[in-house]
Formats: sequence, structure tokens, C-alpha cells
Amino acid sequence: MEPTRKTDRKGVQSVDVAFSILRAFERAEGPLSIAALSQITGHQPSKVHHYLVSLLNNGIVVQHSPRSYDLGPFALHLGLTALTRMDSVQVGADALFEFRGATDCACFLSVWGSHGPTIIRYLDGSRPVTVEARAGMVLPLIGTATGHAFLTWLEEGIWANLAKKEIAEHFGVVDDAKVHQIRTETLNAGIARSDGELLPRVAGLSVPIFTHEAHLQLTLSALGWKGDFDLDLTGILARSLHRVGEQASRSLGFKGRYPALSETGEFLADGKA
Repeated sequence: MEPTRKTDRKGVQSVDVAFSILRAFERAEGPLSIAALSQITGHQPSKVHHYLVSLLNNGIVVQHSPRSYDLGPFALHLGLTALTRMDSVQVGADALFEFRGATDCACFLSVWGSHGPTIIRYLDGSRPVTVEARAGMVLPLIGTATGHAFLTWLEEGIWANLAKKEIAEHFGVVDDAKVHQIRTETLNAGIARSDGELLPRVAGLSVPIFTHEAHLQLTLSALGWKGDFDLDLTGILARSLHRVGEQASRSLGFKGRYPALSETGEFLADGKA
């Protein structure tokens, strides 16, 4: 008679408690107090504080004020390390370096994170753009080329609530027409763009990188000073970005029709020049 096999494996309870606290931070939109963590995790405030001390000592959590805590630098580095070990991120990074080598333009790679489009790799060009763009930074959906790319090629159910929130905050009302305009323009152009909508002096372009299942995995974006940055779809920036975006998608097994650049060289809205 064969011995009975146990299907459940016992872990270390203290590790489980620590991760329940970390998950609370991951799901939150900002810093949390001990009282909030206690309510979310179900642990006593004294117990939460005890674990926070160890998490603080190891850089996993940082303390912004006597009552405010958030994820720290080690948590960011750990997440980024995990991402870089994914094949898709390596393919995207290769495309990033190829584009920068061909154009000498500032560029970055983004994924969809728990709070929206998130930069995971940034490369400066010969003319650095002095804006805050760094690994771990979350970008708005509205007003950035990267955000517009996610609006256009990511499943609507993933970004719909965030888009409504952003539009309500910026325009005072929930206006679906704004999202429709962005998506129509981007689909017609075959590439996403921004032209000073978020930062008056900065322009950008962004292309999708799809998986073998035709899922938007990454975006590859370029940015520069408005006026100097070439937004023309027949220009070297748009053509080079589009080319490496498609190549990266093919490398990940994408077999579908990659978005085609507009033959007019112009961005169209609602089908009109």
C-alpha cells in the first residue's frame, strides 16, 4: 500500500505575513499608514509595525513621514530584475538599443503596470530631454504618446476606468469622445504621438510590441523637444521606431498585421486630413 501524499506544503508564517503587507502596498494607489495596513491585512497594528521595521531595514519599504509608508528601492529593483528576465523585455530592450543607435534619440520601454503605463528602461540621446523619465515611473494615459499607444492597442477593459478617472480630473467631466479621438487618430496613423499636450515643450512617438497571441506586451517610445522632434510619419524617427517595433513583435512570434504607418505622412482624426 502506497503512503498517502500530502498535497499541501507548509511555509514560513512570518514570510506570509510580510507578503500580505507587501501586497497591500502593491494594490494601493499611494502610501499607507499602519492603521490602514492593519485594516487591509487583518493584523494588529503592533504586529504590522514589527514587520515594517524589518522591511524598512532591508529597503523593501520606506517611511515618508511618522505615519506614512510605501514600497522602497529594493522592491522596485526586485520587480525590474524579474521583468528583465522575461524574454519579451529582452527583445524590447534590444529594439530600444537598435533605435537609439540609428537615431541617437532619447527613448524608453514601457509595460502596463498595476497603476498604468510604467517605464522599465530609459536611454538618453545626444540631446537629453530634461524631464523626469526613469525606470518605475508611471505615465498618464491622456497626453503622452505611450499612454495613447496603450489606449489604442490594449484591451479596453484593462484601461477604461483609469482613462475615465484621468479625463474627469483634467477636463472636469467624463468624456468618451476624447478617448475615441485619440484612438482614431492613432489607428489611422499607425503610431501614437504627443505634441506638447502634457508637457508644453516635449513631443513624442510610441509604437506597440505584440506577443504571439497578438497581446500588447510593451511600448517603445521616443521623445524630444517640441519643434526639434520630427513627428512626420515619413521622417527617420517614425520610420525607425515603427521598423524596430514590428521587428520586436515578429521576434515574439506575432503573426498578425502590424499597424501600418499612414501613407500621407500626416496624423488623421476621424478619417480626415
